[in-house]
Amino acid sequence: MPNLDHRFARRLRILRRVVSKVTVVDLHQRTFVAGPALLERFTLGVLAAEGVRAIVENNHLSRELVGEELKRRGLSESVNALMADAQSLETVSDMSSEQKLEQLAAQIEGKGITNSTLGHIGRVIDSIEPETGYMINPTMMSSQEHLDDLYATNADDRAIDAYVAGVEITSESPSTNLLAVDTDNKAADAETLEQEADSTQHLTL
Repeated sequence: MPNLDHRFARRLRILRRVVSKVTVVDLHQRTFVAGPALLERFTLGVLAAEGVRAIVENNHLSRELVGEELKRRGLSESVNALMADAQSLETVSDMSSEQKLEQLAAQIEGKGITNSTLGHIGRVIDSIEPETGYMINPTMMSSQEHLDDLYATNADDRAIDAYVAGVEITSESPSTNLLAVDTDNKAADAETLEQEADSTQHLTL
């Protein structure tokens, strides 16, 4: 997806350039870092916000994990845009063709870096990128994936122990069970309709 990769990489460079010149005003320290399995389920907009936040927080692990997810999706130029040094970033004037991105930059410059402005990055990118769900994992995370993410993000041992003690660890996604229930319901509905059709036919005869 060369066109998608180029568009997304350009937006990442622009956003990085903007936040590099703005003061952090109100950014709450999070108690977790999104791991590989969770990142697979992020839209490109949310990935952009996660990558920018990692840079703002100087969180090397989070930045690398976002880069690995972009690599999984085949967006090599975007990986370079996220991981490159600040000297390669594009200037704000390069936003003239995208009004919403320009407005976002103005908002960040005006309000500073906050949880709200970083969250708004994801919403804006998703609203202007038609392929924002490219190679997203549409399933719900399994408990095993949650556990793997805790290990991958160097979560506290107590948090890991509490999670293991509180849930059944399985590699099966809850989506599988939901799909099975939906399939059973559709089969039951079809059987009911068939029975009703038979009854109607007998009454007609």
